[in-house]
Amino acid sequence: MAKKTASELISQFSSIVGENTTPEVVEMMEDIKDSIEPDPFEEKYNQKVAEYDELLTKYRDRFESGSDVEDKNETIVEKEEVHDKIEDITFEDLLVED
Repeated sequence: MAKKTASELISQFSSIVGENTTPEVVEMMEDIKDSIEPDPFEEKYNQKVAEYDELLTKYRDRFESGSDVEDKNETIVEKEEVHDKIEDITFEDLLVED
């Protein structure tokens, strides 16, 4: 049995039921079409879920490794070293001419 496209299946079903347009037949045709064709919102939803899961994994890995915390501590130490090198200048020091 060969795999058929959505339009082939709908055509085959239409040829079986003929000119019968009862609500049940129309509903069945809609169900077949909805079941065969992919829902674009479902695809986007699944993509967003995958992106979210990837972000969670990255966050958990970063949190568990602690490398980000160590980097911030090094930055703080560097800022403190720079601050120690800066002279404390008062307003009067700025006004005094040498």
